[in-house]
Amino acid sequence: LDIPFGLLDEYLDNTKSSKKREDKKLYQSLQKIVLFNLKKEYGKINFLISKSSVRAFQISIFIFLFSVIAAIFLSKILKINFYLIVLTNTFLLLSFSIPIVRGALQGRKKFFLMGTGMIFEAILKLVFAVFFAVIGFKVFGAITGLLIGSFAGFILCFYFNKDILK
Repeated sequence: LDIPFGLLDEYLDNTKSSKKREDKKLYQSLQKIVLFNLKKEYGKINFLISKSSVRAFQISIFIFLFSVIAAIFLSKILKINFYLIVLTNTFLLLSFSIPIVRGALQGRKKFFLMGTGMIFEAILKLVFAVFFAVIGFKVFGAITGLLIGSFAGFILCFYFNKDILK
């Protein structure tokens, strides 16, 4: 069962103390987002996005810090540059946030904007990764290009949600 990222926080709150997942609560959360969308209750959608974004950022920071600590040991064991592992782990900071803004677009049935953001992100990832690798930054440049493209895609999808994020 896929859990929409925009409702992940609410779903986790509803199931924290339970021993098993309650799909009924998830279904109710899905009904809420559809109802908010139909009634144009953007304030409530904004609240869900804001609450989920804060939670996602907290989780991603925790995982990132844990991965940096793990990178100290992994870099020695795998004989990979420590900074390369840390740079790669910075994807964790975006990997929890991008689905929230995309999920808001999807929930509001803004598929064209969501697709535009994804295509824009993919093109920028390719262009920047190749550009930085070709000018001599090698693997560090390629990963930095991927990060720049991901961040630009996040900013664009965030911009597409500007009408409800007031």
